[in-house]
Amino acid sequence: MTIHVAELEDSRRSRIRGGLSRNPFNVRDLSPGYCDYVFSANLGREYVLNQLEDHGWSGELCGPHGAGKSTLLATIGKHLCLEGLSTGRIFCHEENSTLPSDWLATLVRCDVLLLDGAEVLPRRQLSVLRFTARILERGLVFTTHATLNHGAHIDVSICPTAFAQIVEERLAQLPVPQQGVIRDLPGYSTPDLLASCEGNGREAILRLYDACERTAAVSHS
Repeated sequence: MTIHVAELEDSRRSRIRGGLSRNPFNVRDLSPGYCDYVFSANLGREYVLNQLEDHGWSGELCGPHGAGKSTLLATIGKHLCLEGLSTGRIFCHEENSTLPSDWLATLVRCDVLLLDGAEVLPRRQLSVLRFTARILERGLVFTTHATLNHGAHIDVSICPTAFAQIVEERLAQLPVPQQGVIRDLPGYSTPDLLASCEGNGREAILRLYDACERTAAVSHS
C-alpha cells in the first residue's frame, strides 16, 4: 500500500504538518481520518450515500484542490465500515502517480476500494482498475479534479457555512484575547479568507495556522 502525502507545496507546509499541538489549525488534526467531512445543505450526507449506493458503491468525488474530497472519501469509508462493508485504500499523488504493486490483491480483499487521486494515474491504469472492479463486482470510489464519467458523480466544494463552523470550533480552543486578535486581522473573516484562497480550504487552514503562530504571544500578555 502506498503512503499518502498531502499536497503541501513547500517546507512551510511540511513544518505545519508537524506543528505545535496547541495550535488548533494543525493540518495533521484536520486531515482525512482525523476529522469527518462536514456535510451541508448543498451536499447532504444522505444524498451522497444514496447516490453511491444506487451505483453499486461506485462513483467519483470531483472538485478542485482543497475542496474536501479526501476528507469526504475518508468519511464515506467510515460509513461503509459501519454498514459491514470492507474497504481497501490506495493513495496517489504527483510524486507517486501509479498504482501500487498489490493493487489487485487489495481490490480482491475488499468490498469497496477507495482511491484518492485518480487524476494522476495513467489513463490505461485507471481503465484497467475500473474494468477489473466491475468484473469482480467491487465498488470503486475515487477523488478526481475533473469528471471521468465513473458511477455516481458528486461535485465537492467548500461550503462557506460549514467552513465557518469548523473555524469557529477551532478558534474557541484559543485564549479569548488571541481569538479577538485573529478575528480582527484584515482579510481573515471566513468569506474573505476563502475568496483569497480561491475556495481552497486547505490553504485557508494553513493561513489560520500561521496567524495563530504569529499571535500566540497575545495569550501570555
